[in-house]
Amino acid sequence: MSQYGRLKINTERGGEVREIIQFLSALENAYNNLYALDFISSNPNDYHRPYRDFFTPHLGLPLDVEGLILPEDRLNMTSVVIESPGFWEFLGNLNPLLQLREYLKDRHERRKDSDYREGYESEHLELENDRQRIENEKLKTELIRERMQLLSEAGFEKEEIRRLLIRHAIEPLSHLDKHISQKLISDASVKKEDGTQIQ
Repeated sequence: MSQYGRLKINTERGGEVREIIQFLSALENAYNNLYALDFISSNPNDYHRPYRDFFTPHLGLPLDVEGLILPEDRLNMTSVVIESPGFWEFLGNLNPLLQLREYLKDRHERRKDSDYREGYESEHLELENDRQRIENEKLKTELIRERMQLLSEAGFEKEEIRRLLIRHAIEPLSHLDKHISQKLISDASVKKEDGTQIQ
């Protein structure tokens, strides 16, 4: 039985309609792909054969991601306050929401740190950006380390795992970076359905 939670994303500003559409699309895409990765790694023996049958190396696409998501597990917007500051609140499956929260919180902290440093160390900005890119890749790996182990234990080859992770975690999460740097996304938190805050 699925566990559900509420993801609250704080925002520092409103935005143009096209920005909001891009943000919501990027968020839904990241959620859907994290859900798919969670499904595949939790059911590797069931999914291994179809993944190999449909895997297209030059595209890195297994099956239709949205086809894996149960209707009740789709990401739903439950509340929004468009102000400066404001927030977005979403209901969905707990596992991908937690992964999204960790990614968004980490990127928010890095952005705050970078903003602070830019005022005092602008000459080192390029080096700092390089360091952040490296750490960002490390974070993405940490988010999915358990999934990598489960897939490996189920017999997925290293190249298959690499493509799964790029397709279902690294690329979708990276599409949120633009919205973080533009301050459409700031901090994030997750509560269980009963209202308990998850640290």
